[in-house]
Amino acid sequence: MTARAMDCAQVRPTRGFTLIELLVVIAIIALLISILLPALGEARKAAEALREQAGAQQTGVSYMNYSNDNKESTFTGYIPWAVGHLNNAPTTLVWLHPDPWNPEYMVEGNAIKVAGLRFMGATGRPAEAQMLNRATYREFQSRSLTAQYFNSYSPRTTWYDGSVRDRANAYAYHPSIGFNYVYVGGSASQGAFINYARGDQFGVGARIGHPPKKFYVTRLSEIIRTDKLLLGTSARGVDVGSIGGWTGQGNSWGAQNITWSQNSPIVPGFWTILPPSPQYGAGSGGGAPATTRISWVASNTFRRNTNPLDWGYVDPRHNNRAVALMTDGHVEMLRLSDLRDMRRWANGADRPDWVFRP
Repeated sequence: MTARAMDCAQVRPTRGFTLIELLVVIAIIALLISILLPALGEARKAAEALREQAGAQQTGVSYMNYSNDNKESTFTGYIPWAVGHLNNAPTTLVWLHPDPWNPEYMVEGNAIKVAGLRFMGATGRPAEAQMLNRATYREFQSRSLTAQYFNSYSPRTTWYDGSVRDRANAYAYHPSIGFNYVYVGGSASQGAFINYARGDQFGVGARIGHPPKKFYVTRLSEIIRTDKLLLGTSARGVDVGSIGGWTGQGNSWGAQNITWSQNSPIVPGFWTILPPSPQYGAGSGGGAPATTRISWVASNTFRRNTNPLDWGYVDPRHNNRAVALMTDGHVEMLRLSDLRDMRRWANGADRPDWVFRP
């Protein structure tokens, strides 16, 4: 046999995979994917929770720095009408802070009645630290940022009152971590500063005006258990950009009870959280809007397509737990059932079902 014939004799046809073998391989790959995808999803959720915990801790650091720079003062939730407008409220007690985007100006107007924008200006926190959800942050950044006008008063001020759907109001109303302003810092829409009085053009007669029984702390040194008292939690609320204007739907001048319906767009962030018991200071102070005081719903089973007020704007978005920032700066993950304990909300509470008695 010639060499060429021997080479040909040794050639064998290459064997391919059979259809059954291919189907078995595909089935194994599909099985592995079905096992891995939930694990990847859980890993992604865990990463989001860790990111928010880290962001909450940095929020606590910013808060403590602000307090240290201001004689242990707590931050105020909703400010009285007069102290939010330099031009129409002559007083020595105007509470303005730097404009986050134009630091050479102070920002005033409706956008700063709620705390979010003032907190950014007072602490220098960037927008990405204010809204930790990346998709929502990108959407906020796409909104216009145009000052309605600039005032030449001393100090010079910026106004962002042209549209509720601008970027400034998005960050004013929707920080990822909502604060417990009812009991820490006080909020004029929940009975704080009820006896506030504006001064005359020379600043005569201006006063803060706390209620006869001050139920909220205004200095960190007043807090009995800083490791237990809530500063804030993960929050959610109806998008302020959806309400149409400053005076519609019972939302006059920035009241926080923005009307909700089944189709309302919900944002993973809100400037305040409300306690499970509505027995806190009644009425409004210093021209702030009166707001509806609510009790949490009885259920601890969180449902996303519900009114954010059902659980006081608290959002247990991390495996049915909310990131909870305490007034000593540490962070915990708490369930709705944990957050029903009023000792976590009010400095003077001595039992879980404690209620404020005027």
